[in-house]
Amino acid sequence: MPITEIKSYSRPTTDVAFFAEPSTAGKTAEFIAYKEAATTSGDWVQTYTISEDGLQQIVTNIFQTIDALSAFESAASIQMAAVVRAYTVSTGAPDGPLSTVQSGIDAPFAQTVTYSFPAESNLVPEVANIMVATGSAQNRLTLHNATATLATATYVYTDSADYNMHKFSDSSFIQRFSSELIAAGCVRTIAYAMV
Repeated sequence: MPITEIKSYSRPTTDVAFFAEPSTAGKTAEFIAYKEAATTSGDWVQTYTISEDGLQQIVTNIFQTIDALSAFESAASIQMAAVVRAYTVSTGAPDGPLSTVQSGIDAPFAQTVTYSFPAESNLVPEVANIMVATGSAQNRLTLHNATATLATATYVYTDSADYNMHKFSDSSFIQRFSSELIAAGCVRTIAYAMV
């Protein structure tokens, strides 16, 4: 079951490179290693289209399995969020994509997001609160757990269309607090599974 995600990005001028360029410039070693393995195996295919005026970029990601989507989301780690944040601050480009549209999942599926810390952290309650209070994803929250070193939440969607309307996204939080999360040794994983 191939899963397609189409993301739209913008930049203020054509003098500013898009962050989502095909090159590995500015990407973390973890993400580069994932991308090389996934594209070589055929688990992930990515294409780029630039608008006529050169200010918008459409990135199409095709994942061959739901596990490939999970691996991609997990490889886009907290460290990668810090790199994206530095890019947006230095270029004036918007934080992340303007839109993301997923298709290909026509049955119920779950998204489990986990933040793990190597030792007790005062960031856990804040992370847990964000996971519970994030916009329309509240309606899809089915499981939430927090300990001294872990915050996890599971959101269930009926299909890709439901996900597009109500998905949990921690991108703004993770970009704002990436330096604190990195300093605390936090690791974020995202796993998708059919239910």
